[in-house]
Amino acid sequence: MFTIKLQDHLQRNWSIYVLCIIILAAFFVRSANFHDWLYFKADQTRDATHSRSALNNGPGELPLLGPKAGGTRLHLGPVYYYFQYFSALVFQSAQPHIFALPDLIFSILTIPLFYYFLRQFFSKEISLLTITTFSFSYILTQYSRFGWNPNSVPFWGLLFVLSVYKAATIQNKKTAGCWLLSAAAAYSVVSQLHFVALAGFPIVAVIFWLFWRPRKIPWKFWVGAVLIVLVMYTPVIISDIKNKGNNLEQFHYAIKHKPQERSAPDAVRKMTELYGEFYVLTVTSLNDKELPIISSIGTFSVLVSFIVLTLLVFGKLPQFKSVKHNPFLIIVLIWFLSFTIIYFQLAFSLDRNRYWFPTIFIPYIFLSMLYAALWKIKYKKIGITLVLTITFLLLILNLSAIANWYCKLHSQQNVDRFFRVISSTSLKQREFVTLKDQEEIAAYMKNISERENKQACFNAPGVYSPAIKYVFETNHPNFPMKRIGKNISKNTNGCVIFMVELSRKNEKSLYKKFPLHINVNIIEKHQAGFLTAWRVSYSENNSKKSNAKKTEASTNNAAKDKKNSSDTKPIKKSSLYWKDIFR
Repeated sequence: MFTIKLQDHLQRNWSIYVLCIIILAAFFVRSANFHDWLYFKADQTRDATHSRSALNNGPGELPLLGPKAGGTRLHLGPVYYYFQYFSALVFQSAQPHIFALPDLIFSILTIPLFYYFLRQFFSKEISLLTITTFSFSYILTQYSRFGWNPNSVPFWGLLFVLSVYKAATIQNKKTAGCWLLSAAAAYSVVSQLHFVALAGFPIVAVIFWLFWRPRKIPWKFWVGAVLIVLVMYTPVIISDIKNKGNNLEQFHYAIKHKPQERSAPDAVRKMTELYGEFYVLTVTSLNDKELPIISSIGTFSVLVSFIVLTLLVFGKLPQFKSVKHNPFLIIVLIWFLSFTIIYFQLAFSLDRNRYWFPTIFIPYIFLSMLYAALWKIKYKKIGITLVLTITFLLLILNLSAIANWYCKLHSQQNVDRFFRVISSTSLKQREFVTLKDQEEIAAYMKNISERENKQACFNAPGVYSPAIKYVFETNHPNFPMKRIGKNISKNTNGCVIFMVELSRKNEKSLYKKFPLHINVNIIEKHQAGFLTAWRVSYSENNSKKSNAKKTEASTNNAAKDKKNSSDTKPIKKSSLYWKDIFR
């Protein structure tokens, strides 16, 4: 009797168990050496500093506005900082990897959410096969392994689209109302994570609801949805009241000036090229170095998929007439077209992967459509074999790319393996500097300075300097340390001086960093993976000092004049914190 019940249970719920196995395996891959191999640079340091201050001094230190939208002075909402603060509060730690945990968690939660979304139209088998390739995506794995506000856009964006879809298609009034509240909450979060999501997702909802209106939802749920958005945007509203609408002014300026002034044909060509390149990269992990015609193949695939999707929606394919006007296909089509309009406006910025996160599911939906077509061919065994073969090949490609990247981090050598080649567009952590490297450099500087009973003073590249400072302060909070500029003769009395650079750079590049009147002597160096710290001393050449000052002054004046002549943006007012409200 027990065996029969077990068999019946497994027959009904086998897909759930398979999904759980996929989720666990994806978690293992995405969290491998999470602390040691963490990507931690200037942006991550900025975010961590806000959250650390709130952890140490109370939530009054949390800002009312979030990070700036790229290339503008517009600030997004602060919800990302609040996620990080909550993580720090739970673990009572300001270590960098703690602030990356929300992004890792949301990336894992995206897997069952996407499976549920696919099941609105596709079978269990096709949904699971698609989820398998999605879960081990080389791109998605990368962006689940460090803290950054765009990294959680996929989860919250998908939750918004799913909620909009369910609110319009569910028959039960209360259930549909709950999905409407979910849509409001999801948009309130995703719109604070990236500018493209802020602009694009409302277009999806409005157009879809024109076709499938959520008519039966009681008015109190609509009021609740509005209240959710208002509550979630309360910090932004308070900030703008205090600063007399400054961030709203920046928003208007960003809308007006963010799009590039290029010809329409150039924008279309660039957009379709990057569309194809990113979609192929997302699903296969292949980049332009490995597949030079990647954009051509990708563009062709996207166009064919779009045409097939459109024909399905309008019932023009005889064998698939039953799905005509299907709401799932309609919302996917609207999703694709809505963001295509935005991508057209931003065509020359789309080489950055984060811009594609709001639509990162669409290539996988196109893949599911291919699977469904193959599954229904006359010779079913051949169709199933083809689907399994494609899934296996995609898994091998993505896992080999991940393994190549991980092997570089483990061996601390930039050597390609598994017949894969990493390109600058395919890997965010392309300099391979890790948190472990930064911690080792910080420990080395602290130990040398402690031995000589002096302060540790260091100079490092701009993107790593604040990160090393943060790591030093967090791991050695009571030891004196400061960052110094290239003119190391200023305020370095009582210092042990260190110059930090990427290990691939030699000593000649180190000398070039200093003014002409500074003579640098290298005492010793310490390499920590892809970072190296040189301990140096210096002397001044007075004969060159006056000339160096004249050159520096003229350079600064020229830069100032250029800034004054070109900067027409609205004046940015100072950022506010919760503690400032009652002052």
